[in-house]
Amino acid sequence: MYESTNPAVKPQSDQAVYSIENDDTLSRLIALFLHNRLFGNASKSSTSLQQLGWQDSLVTEMSAMPIDDVAKILSGSSACVGVVFDHRKAAAVVHSYRALKRDESELDYFILNGATPALIRTLFPKVSARVVTEHRKQMGCESRGGRPPLPDAETTYAIYRCWQALTAQESSLRARYRRLKEHFPVHSLATLCAAIESN
Repeated sequence: MYESTNPAVKPQSDQAVYSIENDDTLSRLIALFLHNRLFGNASKSSTSLQQLGWQDSLVTEMSAMPIDDVAKILSGSSACVGVVFDHRKAAAVVHSYRALKRDESELDYFILNGATPALIRTLFPKVSARVVTEHRKQMGCESRGGRPPLPDAETTYAIYRCWQALTAQESSLRARYRRLKEHFPVHSLATLCAAIESN
């Protein structure tokens, strides 16, 4: 573990800084970053090394060094660079990733079970038509279009009554359709929607 003595880069309580000592690959990547973003284009960088307390002479000297030499300095026995790991930001990113994967899984479920394009747009308003089309192609579930035939009158009414009951029980629209499909597994979601709309 590496802790900086410079207040400008001192890790916060929710961060950990890990040394890159003896990590040649990572040190070279950081050396490339320094050359491309901070040494060579200091005026374009939102945070210059001088703002972090670096002397102009040091910046000038290191910017003139070959990449490999900078990498050796960064990862030597007295490594002067660490990698900051912010667990709060990591948790937020993981949460967003988890939600994205959950949405992808649910989208696949609704496509696979015959949801109409209109229903997909209602349930997944942030998903573009292009993404939906790509998922349909990958799963071999092309949209047929048109109104699906209704089941017999008794089944159609049973679907409608079940939907009414689920509306009172379940606030999530996606969960409501999933439960409706569980009650009537032989019918596609397109057929179930048509039955609901017919009453």
